[in-house]
Amino acid sequence: MALRGRIDGVFDGKLRGWLWDPDDPLRRFSGRILLDGQPLAEVRGDLPRPDLEAIGFGEGGGGFEYALPIAVQDGAMHEVRLIAEQLWIQIELDRLSLPLPARLHMLRGQLHGIVGGHCSGWVWDAARPLDRVTVELVQDGQVLARQPAGLRRLELARAGIGDGAHGFAFDLARLQPPLAEGARLELRAVGGHGEWTLGAVTLGVGQVRPATPTPSVEPVARMSRRRHLAAIRKAEAEQNLAGAVRLLEAALLDYADDPDLLSIRARIHLAQQELEPAERLASAVLRDHPGHERATLILARASTALGRHEAAIETWRAIGPHDAAFRERVTKRARSLIALQRQAEALQEAAEAVRQRPGDVELLRHLALTAEAVGAPRAALAHWRRLLDAVPDDPAGRARIRTLEQSLTPATEQALASPLVHAELRDWPGPLEAWAGAEAAWPLPGLRLRALGMGGRALGMGGRAMVTPAEPRQLRPGDLPGYGLLLRAEGSGAEIGFVLASRDPLRMALETQAWAPGPGLVLVLRRTDAGGAEAGERELARIEPPLRPALHRFDLAPDGLEREAAGLELVLRIEGAGALLLRPPRPLSRLRTAEAVPVPQGFECPELALPPPSARRDSGRRADALMSLATPFTSIVIAAPPEALSSIIHRVLGGTAAPFECLLAVKPDWPEALTAALRALAALDPRLRLLPEGAAAATGWVARVEAPPPGGEEWLCGLHREAARRGRAEAPGVLLSRAG
Repeated sequence: MALRGRIDGVFDGKLRGWLWDPDDPLRRFSGRILLDGQPLAEVRGDLPRPDLEAIGFGEGGGGFEYALPIAVQDGAMHEVRLIAEQLWIQIELDRLSLPLPARLHMLRGQLHGIVGGHCSGWVWDAARPLDRVTVELVQDGQVLARQPAGLRRLELARAGIGDGAHGFAFDLARLQPPLAEGARLELRAVGGHGEWTLGAVTLGVGQVRPATPTPSVEPVARMSRRRHLAAIRKAEAEQNLAGAVRLLEAALLDYADDPDLLSIRARIHLAQQELEPAERLASAVLRDHPGHERATLILARASTALGRHEAAIETWRAIGPHDAAFRERVTKRARSLIALQRQAEALQEAAEAVRQRPGDVELLRHLALTAEAVGAPRAALAHWRRLLDAVPDDPAGRARIRTLEQSLTPATEQALASPLVHAELRDWPGPLEAWAGAEAAWPLPGLRLRALGMGGRALGMGGRAMVTPAEPRQLRPGDLPGYGLLLRAEGSGAEIGFVLASRDPLRMALETQAWAPGPGLVLVLRRTDAGGAEAGERELARIEPPLRPALHRFDLAPDGLEREAAGLELVLRIEGAGALLLRPPRPLSRLRTAEAVPVPQGFECPELALPPPSARRDSGRRADALMSLATPFTSIVIAAPPEALSSIIHRVLGGTAAPFECLLAVKPDWPEALTAALRALAALDPRLRLLPEGAAAATGWVARVEAPPPGGEEWLCGLHREAARRGRAEAPGVLLSRAG
């Protein structure tokens, strides 16, 4: 399981979103909505979403909607969370703060006018879809009659509005005292949370007791079918779907079985993602009018979006190669065939389409994509090359060819290893930070810190330097968090040296961000003798770190003298007082020769940059203000029975403000379903690592958790404050100590 979900927002009073698992794309999942931390509703992701299907989220059937209570639609900002729970694992899939537009009701309806002595229309409460809304007939503020809107209307049922029984009709001849000609009547709907005026009519001559049932007020009712269609299509072309629906409802009163009108209504349902009403209407049209082209296309689209693959395959078959929707037929029919595990038929379908339209480049593209989807990469490569022969400048085709060629070529080169002795900061011993003066300090093995005096050399006086781990960040999905350093110099400057473990020529990257406007940074390659004393140095680069995160490239290419030295250090030197956020230099690529390759200056890569620091940029802040940044990397070992895992893991992963990984030893006697759910959660969150029973014990700072830890997001930082003084710390259900 790799469940994913999102809250899209609030639309017309309804909270919309989706739930979907790429490992189980046809299954429908349930979730819980929390509003401002309080449970609001249970939702199920079983509504069709063609927009999700279009971007590859299965068949797009994981949508949900929830009509928000009127009481919470107050125009204020609210926090909305989507929580899913499977087996014993709770996962927060999405959280956002958004305004809920103020509304007084969620009523919808229409006043049709006076027909046959009856004032008629319909009204429906979207917040209570099966309730009957009371309608009042009012004249000069006085209620003349009242009735529930409960008459069944065919057009409402076809449109999927409630259960279709939401119409009303007032018999004007029964009102007492009798109404006079010219009287103005107002229709008002009374819902659970307010009133809504549907409209008003004025009585004309003979409308109270008409001689014939012919409508005399509603101008739309007198329109011909041709004029109806023209008006509806004009509203559609202007993207006025609400107006098109109103015109259709009026037209269907006179032409209830017209296939073109019903097909257009089905098409609007489809455009509004109301797929089941669209499917029902299109099916009804085809039952009475077999072969109707528009209804066939709409039914095929709706069946595909609803995941009814067998029906979709048969319906799309009616769309021929000369039809404007033929490309769509080929694409969506192939998707349905693949979903039914009929890969060979899907590939044959795509190949036949190319044969029927040999000059259609998009069908050739679809054939290549289908070959990839059914697991035929070599065939896909051949089709992409055919596409590139037809369209030499196609960038997508070139990219796919490169990707396939790489996937079909065995990898020969291993990932680059860092040349630094200490390339990461996971084992930062703490307790919080390291200070140094002229005498060098070694905060970590392979990491030297010292302050500089006059002339940039270490002296007995002249200042001091501080270094502490900066906040964590994740380089790419699947990696454990990486860490930076906050280097602060007082006096004439400071330097931090990274001892090199290898002499390979490499192109390196250094990420920096100036804490405040200040001095520049010099990169130096220093030789040391067997005792660690300086034996010479060479300047590699000078950098002016900007206030925004930036990535600087430089070449680390030791010369003959440096390769023969007893030791090498890569030194980063601040020239003057100031503070700097930086990350340990890391390799980008190998240099093919030992000679340095010119590197363009000003190279930046925002996606690799450090995030802005969460603490205040105040050069005079005390060390305890950096507590959450300087907390050492911690291994959180979960030791609890299976029934307690959900709350503990959710608490640990849900907001611990410290660098950590969560370790859980999986026992063979646990239920297979629980083990599978834990594996899926570990795939979603790289901070959770599952270990086999009997795995080696964690080293460094270890927090053993037997019960949900108290203290909110700061519980681990608080324990480290105590451990900084005593070497270990305890809280109910938690023990923090340093191991190994």
